[in-house]
Amino acid sequence: MNQKVSGESEAKAILKGKIRQIHAIGDEILNAYAIRLQQAEKKNISLAVHRYKETLAWYGDFLLGHKQFKKFGSGKSKHWKAEYFAIEPELKFTENIGDSCRFILGHFDSRKFCKGQVSGLARFTSQFYFHEHFLVRCIQRFNEKSISAIGSRVYPVIEWLILNNISLRKLSDSNYFVFRDFILVTEKLPKSKGLLFKTILKISMLTAEDERKFSAALQVLVNSAVDKYAAVITNANGVVVSQIPNPSGKSLLNSLSENTFWVQPLLTSPDIRFNG
Repeated sequence: MNQKVSGESEAKAILKGKIRQIHAIGDEILNAYAIRLQQAEKKNISLAVHRYKETLAWYGDFLLGHKQFKKFGSGKSKHWKAEYFAIEPELKFTENIGDSCRFILGHFDSRKFCKGQVSGLARFTSQFYFHEHFLVRCIQRFNEKSISAIGSRVYPVIEWLILNNISLRKLSDSNYFVFRDFILVTEKLPKSKGLLFKTILKISMLTAEDERKFSAALQVLVNSAVDKYAAVITNANGVVVSQIPNPSGKSLLNSLSENTFWVQPLLTSPDIRFNG
């Protein structure tokens, strides 16, 4: 049995230790790939597999999840496409936010990678921010020393906002995403900067006042099948605003439109949605 995280100080130490660990092994992984690339006669499917695995390994415990889509192409083609999602493994101070990390979305296309196209391996930044306090509370309140465990908690919200291209203007200044076991407390950032995940509350630890405030949202979840809704959104007064379905498993990048607010490419590419 894992030893219980003793408090906020230990949770902070775990978070910062994970960040140091990423930076310590990151250069090793990149150097190993550079050597493999030099030794290869050309970029081939074997090198593509190594590159994708090393990309995931670089994010380490900050990798929230990844999914590989079925192979494509004609005949015996072994090429594939994949997406991964991670938390940027670095706390950065931003005005009006404080120390936070951002949600990162990555795309891999083995065919384009082998052809040397920059869009074969591309990263996208987002307007989703995770406050240090949020990350610390996830570790402390759920006794989880793995940052990656956060993925299953935040992904339904992120997928819903991206796939439906929900405008930031449609969100309240304060938004509460009520799940069956916990509540994500978020805040709309000034100047349309994005959405900040501020903290997380365990349903089992709610005060009597909070139980009353979120009773309508919890009742919606109780009355619905587990496979219907992942969460319910409320405003600061506990008024139900909308429901969030369970994750669909669809490609996030294939759903982007030209006016998507939530995700922007870190690498310029003429094929931003990677539909081909």
